[in-house]
Amino acid sequence: MDITAIIPSIISGLVSIAIAVVGWVITWRSSKRRDEEINDAAAQESRKRAEDLENMSQQVQALREQAAALKKQVSIAMDQDAVPKWDLHQANGVIYELVNGNTHTALDVRIEPVAGSIDDSDKIELGNIDPGSASTFDFDLAATSAAPDSVLITWLPKGFDERKKVRTALPPYVHQ
Repeated sequence: MDITAIIPSIISGLVSIAIAVVGWVITWRSSKRRDEEINDAAAQESRKRAEDLENMSQQVQALREQAAALKKQVSIAMDQDAVPKWDLHQANGVIYELVNGNTHTALDVRIEPVAGSIDDSDKIELGNIDPGSASTFDFDLAATSAAPDSVLITWLPKGFDERKKVRTALPPYVHQ
C-alpha cells in the first residue's frame, strides 16, 4: 500500500470530521443564541408580570381607600339621618304644623307637651307623616294644664319597633 493512495482518504476523512465539528459548533451556537433569546423573553415577561402585579396592587390599594371613604360617607349620612329633622311652627292661631324633614316615613307620630300634667287628653296623635310632608294640628295652650315651653315628638321609624323621640321648643304663640 502506497501512502499517497491513502492521503486522499485521510484528507477526505479529516474534512468530514472538520465539517461535522463545524456543524456541531454552529448548532451549539445557534442553540445557545435561541436559549438566550428564550431566557431574555422569559425575563422580559417576568418583569412585565411584576409590573402588572405592582399596578394591580396599587389598584387594590386605591379601591380599599375608596371603600374606606365610602364607609365614612355612609357613616356620616347615617349619623345625619339619625338626627331627627322636624320643623314645628305656628300655622294660624292655635293651628300648628309639623313638617317631617327626615328621609323616612314616620309612623304613628304623636305630640305631647313636656310641662304641666300630661294625661292622654294632652297627647295629639298625627298618624303617619311621609318625608317632606306636614301634618297640622290644633294645640290650644289653654286646654293644657300648664303652658308648655316645649313638646315631645314621638314616632316609629318605618321598619322599627322602638319609638324614637325628640324634644323641641314650642314656637311662641302669636295671636293671628
